[in-house]
Amino acid sequence: VLLPAPTFLEVKDTQGAYGHLFAQISSPAIAPLGEAKSNVWLFGQLGQRMGFPEACFHDTEDDLIAQAYETSHPWFAGITPERLEKEGHVRLNLPEGEPFSSPGWFRTPSGKGEFSSTAMVEAGSDAIPTFHAPSESRLSPQAAIYPLEFLPRKADNYMNSTFANLESHQKLESGRIGVLEMHRTDAALRGIATGDPVEIFNDRGRMQLTAHVDGTVPEGVVASRLSWNKTHAEGQGINLLTSERLTDIGGGATFYSTLVEVRKSCV
Repeated sequence: VLLPAPTFLEVKDTQGAYGHLFAQISSPAIAPLGEAKSNVWLFGQLGQRMGFPEACFHDTEDDLIAQAYETSHPWFAGITPERLEKEGHVRLNLPEGEPFSSPGWFRTPSGKGEFSSTAMVEAGSDAIPTFHAPSESRLSPQAAIYPLEFLPRKADNYMNSTFANLESHQKLESGRIGVLEMHRTDAALRGIATGDPVEIFNDRGRMQLTAHVDGTVPEGVVASRLSWNKTHAEGQGINLLTSERLTDIGGGATFYSTLVEVRKSCV
């Protein structure tokens, strides 16, 4: 059974803040092509035809968007689907004092972000923001086990995995998908050379890639490009290794806060 799905350009949706401070409505740029049907329509039809009586199986995209904004969370106060339809995007009601919530958040002499010195931190100065290492980084205790920071790059010619099924786009990414970029120092410590099969792993999973030793990443960092899981020999993409944790500021993704180890593979 083939169930063709539309792209994000063909469906209506809403987005809360994700790396930014706005809620927004995205309207379809074009109607779904061919026989493509949205996930909302598909699961609604499945539920109805299987005889489930719940009203949710009759919900439309607009119904689900309206339900998403039926919240008492103060950040979304006054933000409604009707307002979003009119304005397109609306800034969240973040309380004053939250990080980056207003231009005045940087309470420094210059009014800009400033780096603090060790002496100022030891003196107990709270006027300048200080750096706190991510919980999963080369500066965290986990680095004793997994010493390399992993950068899961976006591919240049895919939108996440969208378009990754197209042969023309796959040709554009040829030679870069399934490759692990390494610094020569890290590679030498592990006896790895360009073209070697390697295993990259952490507590969340492991996968096979091909090493590429060059100057694209700094020492202590390895990188690979995101693709469609089906194009990987083992059926798993590089997000097998990333965490589902959210950031403490903004509730964003922590894809780029990932520790791993790499070793030369025997296969």
